[in-house]
Amino acid sequence: MKSSDAKCGMKIRMRDGTPGKLLDNSRSIIRRVEVEFYGRKDVGTCYIWEIEGVEADGKWERIELSKAQKKRMVEVRRSGF
Repeated sequence: MKSSDAKCGMKIRMRDGTPGKLLDNSRSIIRRVEVEFYGRKDVGTCYIWEIEGVEADGKWERIELSKAQKKRMVEVRRSGF
C-alpha cells in the first residue's frame, strides 16, 4: 500500500511490533499515531518509514514509500535521527 493511501483510523503495526492506529490523513513523512504499549495508549508522531504495515480490508499490507520519501529518509538518517 502506498503511504498516501493509509488513512485516518486504520490499524497499524510499528517496526518494533507495537500496535496502533493512524490519526491523520497527511501525505507528509510525519504521521500522527496512537500506539498502545504496556497497557497504555499514547499519542504522538512518527516517520512514515517507522510504520511496518497497515490493516486494510482485514489484510496486513506493507507501506510503500515514494522516491521522495526514500530520499528524505536517507537525509534524516544521515542527520542522526
